[in-house]
Amino acid sequence: MDFSAECSAERKPVPRRSAWSADRWLKPSLWAASLLPVVGNPAQAQETSELFAPRQQADAVVSGTIVYGQEHFVGYSVQNAQDMLRLVPGVASILASLGGNSEKRGIGSGGDQILVNGRRFPGKSNDISKVLARLRADSIERIELIRGAHEGIDIRSDGLVVNIVMREGASLGGGGTFEIAGRGNDKGSFTADGLASYSSSIGALGYTLGIERATWSPSQTNNARWTNRHRDEVYYRPDGQIQELRPQNWSREFDRWAFTAGLTYDVSSSVRVQLNGLYQTQDATELNLMDLTRFNAAGDIVDQYLDLQGQRKGLENTWEVSGELTSPLWGGDLTALVLANSDKRPSLDDRERTIDGATRPISRTLITARQDEYIARVQYSFGLDTNLSLSIGSEVSYNRLQQDLVSELDLDDNGQLERINVPAANALVEEDRGEVFFETRWFPPGSLSVYGALNYEWSTLSTNSPFNPGRSLQYLKPRLDIRRQFGSQGQFRFLVERQISQLDFDNFVPSYNVLDDRIDAGNPGLLPEQVWRFETVYEHRLAADAGVIEGKLFYESIANAIDFIPLQQGATLVSAQGNLGDAWRYGFEMNASVRLGMIGLRDAMLTTNAKIQDSQVTDPFTLQPRRFREDAKFEYSIRFRHDVRSLDLSYGFDYENRGRPRDQSNLFSRDLVRGGETLSAFAEKRLSPRLSLRAEAQNLHTGNQGRDRIFFTTNQIDGEIRRLGSYRETRDLRYAISLKGNF
Repeated sequence: MDFSAECSAERKPVPRRSAWSADRWLKPSLWAASLLPVVGNPAQAQETSELFAPRQQADAVVSGTIVYGQEHFVGYSVQNAQDMLRLVPGVASILASLGGNSEKRGIGSGGDQILVNGRRFPGKSNDISKVLARLRADSIERIELIRGAHEGIDIRSDGLVVNIVMREGASLGGGGTFEIAGRGNDKGSFTADGLASYSSSIGALGYTLGIERATWSPSQTNNARWTNRHRDEVYYRPDGQIQELRPQNWSREFDRWAFTAGLTYDVSSSVRVQLNGLYQTQDATELNLMDLTRFNAAGDIVDQYLDLQGQRKGLENTWEVSGELTSPLWGGDLTALVLANSDKRPSLDDRERTIDGATRPISRTLITARQDEYIARVQYSFGLDTNLSLSIGSEVSYNRLQQDLVSELDLDDNGQLERINVPAANALVEEDRGEVFFETRWFPPGSLSVYGALNYEWSTLSTNSPFNPGRSLQYLKPRLDIRRQFGSQGQFRFLVERQISQLDFDNFVPSYNVLDDRIDAGNPGLLPEQVWRFETVYEHRLAADAGVIEGKLFYESIANAIDFIPLQQGATLVSAQGNLGDAWRYGFEMNASVRLGMIGLRDAMLTTNAKIQDSQVTDPFTLQPRRFREDAKFEYSIRFRHDVRSLDLSYGFDYENRGRPRDQSNLFSRDLVRGGETLSAFAEKRLSPRLSLRAEAQNLHTGNQGRDRIFFTTNQIDGEIRRLGSYRETRDLRYAISLKGNF
């Protein structure tokens, strides 16, 4: 993916100017073509090290924007943009949250908090989290931390925005990045993967090509961060006697290939066209071997058998194409963006049972789904004076999900599978959505910045379901973000906003429940959550770039909260995602990222996050108040990193605790789910200015995931308990050794 430098390298205060000022558009060049080394010779690195002792400092603070130049990273082991951002206080939590936005609503003015040359990367499946590893460190001129509304930045943020400014220098030729990794676990599994990216230019045309293979699931998907796992599951009768023992061993293979390409063409010094493309294949196969022993009321064994479940998630195919045009127009700036993506994802689940040496099938479910999305967005920004800028625009999109579900069971226990009738097995969901918006950024005299927006959205949902064929929706979405700067260190933020959630079309159609081996119904009448969010934040950046501390209070008033509900479909009562009614959530969050030089650990950084919250919604089965399904009363994380520059070495760990068990309900059971704790660690050695060796381990703390369940005879509304269940799970320790660098 390709970006150009759009802003000057000067690091001094400049008068504010409107977003449409022509001098903002400088002659672009290919950042990735730069071959400038990120560090000089050892003597030069030592000189710079002494200059910034006892700790590195940000280069400048300008109008709430903190600037880190290349000098800040001299002597550190940095090969790409990810390495650089990990050294900046307050950015680790942003990096950890990347990669989960493929389901975000349209493109909008929200999104990831990391920009390149003041702009978001124009993609969804092909997002910024995949780009950072391919941005060479020596092609980056500086990193800016933007703490307020900023002219020329059309992204809205709840806090910090990171802007990566690339170097100029199209005449320097081509260059790229690479990573080669070997990955294994303590069960003897071993795979290899890696990535490579190359960028260059031909005159005003720049191009980037990339290829990546991944054999570990993404780090954001905590539930899938395993290759092997073991589960001890026990079922009890209501009186507490053991009814079944179900020890299970799972194995998982994951393989993703991604091919990326980007083109930029500078029509003139102020007009740029950018195209990006992604093609990706993804395959995940899981095998579960369960050895079941069943007891009667007297404790005698009455049944024993072995179940083998095989589930394949792929081969999933995804493609995405996006394009962007930026140009001055009538004294302002015009941005036009188009995006199209498609995802085909078959899923097959087979189960067979072995009793006394004889094996027979017990179930087979095949789901074939395709989801398409097409988006076009136009935005025009202009300035009224040096302190006030406006943006107007519109966005239209079309979304479609088409799914076919075939399920077979051995209904008469004869060893043969028979097809069962599933309502809405051949499902189609379509949405046409439009939005118009008005945004303003105001910089009154003093240290105040104000961002205001008013969006009006309308959409039409249609399905082929006989239960709810379609409907039209309209929403008004205001937002007000006020920030007050206190010198170069303190900032107060106040936000009020109405948010409309993105509906997951998978909830509209029937799905196969892997854990409980059943078909869950879809709900074509589902409505999006409507949330009024209020938050106040105080952020304090410590002197001499020693870190940042932030405290946040938030409150949410929620209408049409989404969770499982009992749903009448014809003569059948089913459990499906639905709208519960009104709910609320409030809490406090504390974030800190602090350098530890004060205790003698020079170039060490400790990053912590802690959240305490409460929420309330009426459970649709018991009619009693409870917390939201995914809300933990508390959760926290600790990240530590220490760079020993004298040894060209860095090491650290990440720890997350997702709090107490979470109450989760559906029509047939009530669950308390333990998310548990996760611990990972790494060590990295710089072998040369362009080459680093990294070792890392995941699942160092693996034994506390689990669930306690209550199963009901008919359903939870009737309340008669049929049996109880409990399991505890351990996951494999995973490790990787990788070699990464630039060429």
